[in-house]
Amino acid sequence: MSKQSFTLIEILITLSILAFIIGLLISIIKPAEIYRKSRDNQRIVDLNYLDSNIKSFFLITNTESIYTTSTSNKVFLSLQLPSFATNTNCKNYFPDLPNLPTGWEYVCSKNPTSTDGTGWIPIDFRNYMLYTISNLPLDPFNNAFNYYAFIASGTDFILYTILEDFKHPASKNDNDNHPHLYSAGNNKRLLDQAQGLVLYLPFDEGTGTIAYDYSGNNNHGTLYNGPQWVDGKVDKALSFDGVDDYVNISNSNNPDSSLRYILRGADLASPFTIILWKNSQAPITNNYWIGRVGWTNGIDLDCRFLLFDTNNNGYSINFTCTHNRWEFIASSWDKNLMKAYLNGNQIGTRSFMGPLRDNSYPIQIGGQTGVTWYFANGT
Repeated sequence: MSKQSFTLIEILITLSILAFIIGLLISIIKPAEIYRKSRDNQRIVDLNYLDSNIKSFFLITNTESIYTTSTSNKVFLSLQLPSFATNTNCKNYFPDLPNLPTGWEYVCSKNPTSTDGTGWIPIDFRNYMLYTISNLPLDPFNNAFNYYAFIASGTDFILYTILEDFKHPASKNDNDNHPHLYSAGNNKRLLDQAQGLVLYLPFDEGTGTIAYDYSGNNNHGTLYNGPQWVDGKVDKALSFDGVDDYVNISNSNNPDSSLRYILRGADLASPFTIILWKNSQAPITNNYWIGRVGWTNGIDLDCRFLLFDTNNNGYSINFTCTHNRWEFIASSWDKNLMKAYLNGNQIGTRSFMGPLRDNSYPIQIGGQTGVTWYFANGT
């Protein structure tokens, strides 16, 4: 006779085994999560502590001469140089560090916790009358993937680190442009320069006819035909009417401009990445967001990444966006491959080795002059 049901004893034994397994999993998983949160909290505390001390130091001294070495185009890291190191350039000893823009370098110390100016922050904290730092803190892991960093320009500075929880609210709400990083300091734009930005327009002015470039490259934009300052995804934004509004980057073709070979240049064209937040309003068919005037190299038709070669053959990645909501678009070209992302998800790639179509027209945002139907309707 076949068995039709479990006995009470069998059920109790099964439940006991399940409870044991669940308890074992919790004992393994929960501490790991607790440790991650603890490390991230320590990172935040450390950077805020350093931030308050350095700000107080500047308040008392009111001078940039507190640095024990030049800080120009340098990223100071908490990593410890090996004893055999013959120079302070961290990249020579930690090759897994991210690449920096041309002209920048990482700087490390053999005694990173020292507070006499030879540690990872080039400030002699012993000269600080309210001195409270006995040792400079280090990242809990302190390796090529997890470290503390310091950038300074005059009395402006920023401290930053990578949190293990990429969705940690602290890294999302620290007012920098890098959601995977947590930062402290009095000038978050320094981080943009060290990350290789050639153009950064946050559109946070809220008034006037100039959109200032905070990449440090002076690629400022001029507003034409009355785009409106409105509240944006973060702080302020520009709203375009879909009729004739646009922003013109007038110096984007100047010989000394960092944009000279971005989105143009034939064989001299530089690799690039475009990142933007946009909120389209219907109709969205002809929305033009950013590119070179003329045959567009950029993002147009609301959600199309389009490049042309020197024979005017177009290469595009088309994807579908939704109007009346904020969406995050990123596109890149490395001189071999085009990539497009929507809201953090890769939605297409296309092989294109160039050369990229050249012209002498400027970069424009929100509209393209000379084409009456080629203007963005949205923010």
